[in-house]
Parts: sequence; structure tokens; C-alpha cells
Amino acid sequence: MDPKGLRKEVIERTGGFESEFEELVYNGLVKAKFRTVLQCQVGEYTIDLVVEGDGGKRVAIQCDGDRHQPVEGLPEVMERQLTLERLGWKFIRIRASVFFRDPEAGLKKLFKRLKDLSIDAIGPAAPEETAATDRGEALKQKVLKRAEQIRRAWKDVPQAPAPKPDHTEEPDETGALEDEETREAA
Repeated sequence: MDPKGLRKEVIERTGGFESEFEELVYNGLVKAKFRTVLQCQVGEYTIDLVVEGDGGKRVAIQCDGDRHQPVEGLPEVMERQLTLERLGWKFIRIRASVFFRDPEAGLKKLFKRLKDLSIDAIGPAAPEETAATDRGEALKQKVLKRAEQIRRAWKDVPQAPAPKPDHTEEPDETGALEDEETREAA
């Protein structure tokens, strides 16, 4: 499950920006023609940004320090990174304090680190990749819409009455129930 061979189903876009810092870094990457995925879900982990290069190469970018991260959460953050590194992911961590002092210099440093990891600016996703993603999203929305229609239809169906037994039961002299066939046989 290395990043080069990771199937499209494992990596999926999960949401919007978590902070202004993350948005600025993302916009800087896209403007420089880096293929960038926002809030990338890999297994149970979410990576702030993933920059994709030729040949399926991918680098995880974590934007640190712009939102409060309790010290108690640091071991969990590092464990997540170590787990993903064991799977072949490379990480670049960007500190908000450094970035906001000089955003242009921060982006240049990031671009250099990407180049050092052999990730080049290759532009947005290829049209066929975008089209496949769009078709997949359209299909997903169609399935969800139909499922909702079926659920609503189920709510509108009146409950069927309980089936009536095909024979009647009457208590015998001990109070036990017996049906007509048992009475006739006796």
C-alpha cells in the first residue's frame, strides 16, 4: 500500500479547508501548477494536502501551528505520521509561524523541498481523470437520490395487518389451546 500504487478508492477528497493557512498553502501550490488534493483520506488518517507528481508519486503536506493543537495530542499526530511513513509516504511539515512571516519565501522553500523529492509541477489532473471522478461523483449522487426515494416510499407504505391463522384455537378443559383438527381427532 505504498503511495505510488495506492488505488484511487483509498485516497478520496473529504472536505474543505480547515484553516486560512491551509487555504493559502493550497492556493500557492495550485497557482504554481502543482497537482494538489485537499483533505486527503488515507485509510483512517486525513492528510491536510497531498501533492501528486509524475508516475504516481505523492507527498503529504501537513500545515502545523495555525490552529490550537493540545500538547497531549502530539504523540497521536506523530504516530499517524510514522504509520504513514512506514507505508511509504514522505512528509513535508510547514509551520504557520514561519509561513506568515513571509508567505512567498515559505512557498519557495516548499517548492524546493518538493523538487528535492522529485515532485514537479505537472498541472491539474488530466481531463480523463477529472471526467472519471466527475462520473463517479454523478453516479454516487444518483444512487444516494434513489436510495432516499426508496426510503421515503417505505415510510409511506401502511403496515400490513397480521395474518389470521388458518384455523381457530379454543381452550380445552385444562385451559390449553387446541385447534379444530385436534378436537376432531379426539
